Amino acid sequence: VTHEQYLHYLNDLIANQRENEALARVPRFPARSGRVEDPIYEFARTKKGGCWNLPKQARDLTLHPDAPVVLVTWLDAQCYCQWHAKKTQLPWRLPGEFEREKAARGVDGRQFPWGEFADPAFHCEENSVLTGSGAPPANQFHIDESPYGVMGLAGGVQEWCADIFSPEGPPRKGSKAITPQPPEKQLEVQAHAARRAVRSGAWNLPSRYGRTASRTAAPPLRRSSNLGFRICRSGPFSSALSFSDED
Repeated sequence: VTHEQYLHYLNDLIANQRENEALARVPRFPARSGRVEDPIYEFARTKKGGCWNLPKQARDLTLHPDAPVVLVTWLDAQCYCQWHAKKTQLPWRLPGEFEREKAARGVDGRQFPWGEFADPAFHCEENSVLTGSGAPPANQFHIDESPYGVMGLAGGVQEWCADIFSPEGPPRKGSKAITPQPPEKQLEVQAHAARRAVRSGAWNLPSRYGRTASRTAAPPLRRSSNLGFRICRSGPFSSALSFSDED
């Protein structure tokens, strides 16, 4: 989810008389001692209420409309999913760890989406050549593409997953992954619960974080300049996708 897409979400809330909710969901820098968290977007008051806009720079962070949104909590990400699902009438949600790992590595167990070895020219990491602080648009690192054509799974920003983090790995039933379901109630309560899984490398992290199996965790209300999210939805099963013994 990019800054441009996230701004559309915030400004749609305002257009529907939900300005306080938009204010609560705007990306912010982590609070310093004795200070209120500063939003990274700029608010412009208009006759119709106002709108959030993207500046070119927020503190030392360079911002681009097509770059991944950052400084959002797990709760912010879940609220975006709920809004987008309602707007599109499709069940959008945060991916589970297994889903995201499969999207990155395919079926051959590769270390990175493109193969076995990392290079700062392949994916956005701490040694990559960047024009400013912060993640650029994912398509600037075209080698960071999975076997399924998914971009930016190894670098740029780390990403929230739906799962509660467990050292033993995400939940499964035997050898099958359990599809995480979006929270339906008490989202605010869940936001103060256990740490959530985080995947991927980032623009200010070593390349090892970009490995397809690399995983870490964060409190659900954490904000960071290298942490964003992407969304997914389960596709319908088709009986046409079957194969005979001769295939």
